[in-house]
Amino acid sequence: MPPLSNEDSIHYTWMYVSKRQDDLKSSHDGWKSYSEVSIHILEEALAAGKSKVKLDAGLVDLQHLIQYSHDDNGKKIAIKRLKRDDNEKRLRKNRFISNPAFVKNMNQSIGVYWVLFMTEVRKFLRLTDNAFPSQNQRIIPEIVDKAISGIMEEGANMGKQCEAEWIARQLTKTRDSGMAAVWECCAKLYAKESFLYENVHRAMNFVGQPDHEMVWLSKIHTLGPFCLLLSDNPLCDKAMKINTKIYRGVDLSAAELDSYKNECFEQSKSTFILSSFTSCSRNKFIAERFGNTLLIFEIKQAATFDLVPFSNYPEEEEEVFYPGSQFVIENVVFNTAQKKYVVNISVQYKHGQ
Repeated sequence: MPPLSNEDSIHYTWMYVSKRQDDLKSSHDGWKSYSEVSIHILEEALAAGKSKVKLDAGLVDLQHLIQYSHDDNGKKIAIKRLKRDDNEKRLRKNRFISNPAFVKNMNQSIGVYWVLFMTEVRKFLRLTDNAFPSQNQRIIPEIVDKAISGIMEEGANMGKQCEAEWIARQLTKTRDSGMAAVWECCAKLYAKESFLYENVHRAMNFVGQPDHEMVWLSKIHTLGPFCLLLSDNPLCDKAMKINTKIYRGVDLSAAELDSYKNECFEQSKSTFILSSFTSCSRNKFIAERFGNTLLIFEIKQAATFDLVPFSNYPEEEEEVFYPGSQFVIENVVFNTAQKKYVVNISVQYKHGQ
């Protein structure tokens, strides 16, 4: 296989099959894709002319297309490299199907995220109340270093050292290049399927839930610096136009639907908060493919950032809410043609206010 540049890596995918080599002659089933970060590692090794490369899952022989288990060299599985079809519509269901972490705002403050999670991050980083990296260039390298250290710790705890090292290298390249470059790097990393995306999403979904307070508090020193960098977008003047609609398909239980319906009949509608970064699509037809309920968010104030320029999946048309975005549920209707509930939501919170 000829070596390829890193720019070409998005045009290829790598897959593995969880069967022993001896069983592969009679089977073509069970092929699974490597994570995006693992694919980058494989492509970079190939471009550098290496014959072997270490992944978290095992040692990969690039010449013979075999992966050897770290703990048992007798166990080997086949791998393959495929050219991606540029016309193929590839969608990552897990980014759009899980139920968003809605927290009812009981005191009408600017958001659970900023009040709880980011306050703790600021304490850890010893920042003043209103200090943001984009407002003080001198503190950016230190915060990037803290983000790298935290990501490396998370990777070690999850057996994802190789992924963590690759992510750390990307951040290191930008630490002295200003906030715009750092933020774009963070956006690219968040756009990829990796343990980092999964951990950030999982931890921040617990913010505002008293029963899980220790879970997200334990991630302040590891994931907090990265979350601060990702939330401090110096390009926020390019935010989505007001009154634009974005969409997310989810699976709601009957009880959850009833609670949404009840909110619509309240004389004074409650304000809810998204506790985590939350992905939606600008394409309604994409969101309609997932779940039994379509959430339609009408943007009243800037509360999202566009992930398309940083994603290997531009066809998803991904738009991401900042944590702390506030909204009200306007109504819940049933679409008889699609046999799906539709929840209309107006977003009231402006990021950075």
